[in-house]
Amino acid sequence: MNNLKKTILLVAFALPIFLVSAPSCFAETSTHASHESSTQPILIENAWYRAVLPGQKSTAVYFKATNVMKNSVSIDSVEIEGAHHVMMHESYDDAGISKMRHVDQVTIEPRQTTSFRPGGLHVMVVGVSDELRQLEKIKVILKLSDGSQQSFFADRRQP
Repeated sequence: MNNLKKTILLVAFALPIFLVSAPSCFAETSTHASHESSTQPILIENAWYRAVLPGQKSTAVYFKATNVMKNSVSIDSVEIEGAHHVMMHESYDDAGISKMRHVDQVTIEPRQTTSFRPGGLHVMVVGVSDELRQLEKIKVILKLSDGSQQSFFADRRQP
């Protein structure tokens, strides 16, 4: 598949998310995602995912990730059960046109925070199952470069 077809396909999946995210992208909350272990290298805060509207097959997950370790931590990939394809993306502006590009790895330096947010870095979820679409919370699994993984839950928000 050539690059133009890939770009068109990506925009077709992502455009509904961008159209419904604009009003809420400025909202800030103080809820914290629950962690499965207190020894995790990344502190996850404000984790949420956009509710999937009827007819949509994709959504996005947003959160703040703070490296609490003394060394850099890299996220290589993300998994969500009930999704056909999950990937890290970055939104950017190209001559006034919103576009997205795949991000292979996100490295967080020691004691630094990286925000996964609407209009910026985010986790793109494509091919959402009927079961996933109904959940109030979804389990997100970060696959780290050292071979470990870290899980957290993201709350559903209505657009």
